[in-house]
Amino acid sequence: MSWLFYSQRKYKGRLIARNMETGEDLKDYQTTDFTSNYIRTTNYTFYDFLPKVILFETMKISNLYFCSIAVLGILPQFRVFSVFSNLFPVIMIYTISVIKQAIENIISFFRDLRENNKECTRLGEDGTLQRTQFKKLEVGDLVVLNENQYIPADCLL
Repeated sequence: MSWLFYSQRKYKGRLIARNMETGEDLKDYQTTDFTSNYIRTTNYTFYDFLPKVILFETMKISNLYFCSIAVLGILPQFRVFSVFSNLFPVIMIYTISVIKQAIENIISFFRDLRENNKECTRLGEDGTLQRTQFKKLEVGDLVVLNENQYIPADCLL
């Protein structure tokens, strides 16, 4: 359940200087704050899912029309059918839309999780090669790329 409360942490950026002639070790220089390398393509979070879906569905002109007809159908002056028969189509449209958006968001979340947990090789601070996940890469990391290997999204080649 920790994925529900994941927030993008801020990392201190690094500028790595490697002097090949003198063989100096890696030096870290603190620069500005950078966001993490975590990829998030989901439209909604756990907390704002239902309000955002209802808002976006209401903003569609066809749904706005059906909602206004349903509200008018509730008023006694305009009532032709029962209240239930006026509200049922609108409730069904919203329910189907919420289910569809939830499925798409969950699929996108697991796709992001799979992408963030892919591993790559980077040059560590002690000069050794280390296996790490894409989401744990920081600004300034030197990444070793091999043939037919996935490349993290924001690498500079």
